[in-house]
Amino acid sequence: MDNCIGCGIEKTKSNTDKSSTRKDGFRSGCKICFSLWSRLYEKTPSGYLMRSYRNMKSRVDGIQKRKFNLYDGLYLMPKEEFKAYVEDENFLKLLSEYKDSNWELGKAPSVDRIYPWFGYHKDNIRWVSHSENSAHILERQRINLKDNLEL
Repeated sequence: MDNCIGCGIEKTKSNTDKSSTRKDGFRSGCKICFSLWSRLYEKTPSGYLMRSYRNMKSRVDGIQKRKFNLYDGLYLMPKEEFKAYVEDENFLKLLSEYKDSNWELGKAPSVDRIYPWFGYHKDNIRWVSHSENSAHILERQRINLKDNLEL
């Protein structure tokens, strides 16, 4: 087996993940280097977008089972269409503020569905901070609770 392209340590089956695209069946880097690379990549605009898209897809597809009832049957825009947000001024501003805050979770860019039942349509999402999105969710829950109590 080859050496890791990141650190040069000899790759073994125990320290390297499988890859269906490589001839030897394993990634070119060890698990530690790949993990470090992933964390760095996800802090770039493209990487952050792809992580956000994977999270949205896992909700809609039911991989995140705990909240599947909230996302079952919702529309999810194609990945190529979502990638266009890499040039969105609001997204880039939020990502910059997140980085400047030393990666404080409340400052993280977050996809807000304006109308939760409408899915991830281009015209139904906007970028807000994580804390702002959480506040919207709590407000919606309060409104739903109030409406149910009045019944």
